[in-house]
Amino acid sequence: MRLILVAIVAAFCLFGAASGATAGAYVSAGTYTGTPSPIVSRLFAAFPNGGDGLIAALRELLINNPELADDVAYLGVRGGNGQEQAAAAALSQAVTILVNRGNNGGATRITTAARLSGSVTIQTAVSNSIAGTVSFSGFPSNNPDKGATAHCTTTTTTVSGAQPVTTCQ
Repeated sequence: MRLILVAIVAAFCLFGAASGATAGAYVSAGTYTGTPSPIVSRLFAAFPNGGDGLIAALRELLINNPELADDVAYLGVRGGNGQEQAAAAALSQAVTILVNRGNNGGATRITTAARLSGSVTIQTAVSNSIAGTVSFSGFPSNNPDKGATAHCTTTTTTVSGAQPVTTCQ
């Protein structure tokens, strides 16, 4: 199964890069123009319930093509809950890998897509993955007045069912 997944992702990456990577983009918060890249659309169609397969395929695609982050966020928001969760996880994992590799431009592209997506699920996942790792402008709901030098941290409480809290300074 893993070999089949790798072959699918490799084929998508190969043919997607040749046909032009980016087809649509966020122009402002919640406003997406254009049509999502066919490669991203095919991945979402191949995994209608989301899951680990979609996460892995999107993560690998984003690591190699961070400019597709807008398309992944857009389709994740419009998919079912499983697809939104998968998109959030893939964006989060990809941004962590890119930061660790020193690709801050790619990581910034992903964080911008997450911020503009308007999805709390996606914003939270990406914000939590980079909290304490890099300085960034932050998400409006978490950091309305801090500017480009914000440093965010995530804390958890011991109260059952409590959500992690991200604060920016």
